[in-house]
Amino acid sequence: MAFELYTNEKVLEDIGANLKRGIERAGGRLKITDHRLLFEAHLLNLQSQPAEIPYHNIASVDRGSALFGLARNVVVVSTKTGPVYEFVVTKTDYIVDLIQQQCVVAASVSHTGLEDTGGSASIATELEKLSKLYENGSITEQEFADAKARILGG
Repeated sequence: MAFELYTNEKVLEDIGANLKRGIERAGGRLKITDHRLLFEAHLLNLQSQPAEIPYHNIASVDRGSALFGLARNVVVVSTKTGPVYEFVVTKTDYIVDLIQQQCVVAASVSHTGLEDTGGSASIATELEKLSKLYENGSITEQEFADAKARILGG
């Protein structure tokens, strides 16, 4: 099954990946769009169902390990609703940074990712995340300025 992209949705990265499903790792493609993560398994997998993870449902994105801790090439995506997805990919650091960046941008655009703690604490947290992405080179100065303006309501 191929996912239909939303109107104006852009694929930012399309990379080969294995998704851990129980003891099996299903091979396929991980598509990182500006709205969500999409995993489409190859038809030859026993577990070939697709996975869709909207950014507003992502609680955290971290780097993990495979092969008994020898290979640090796993992207661990924890969701707010419970499921944890483990993707084995190349360019792990880049993929983690890209997903984190898209989570911050999605939260700043929709404000659905911001906690309602009176506003200022949430905004400060989002600005701190955004600053870290800019400082480590994950986003450009223009992307930083645009996202900051969205967070601040400008």
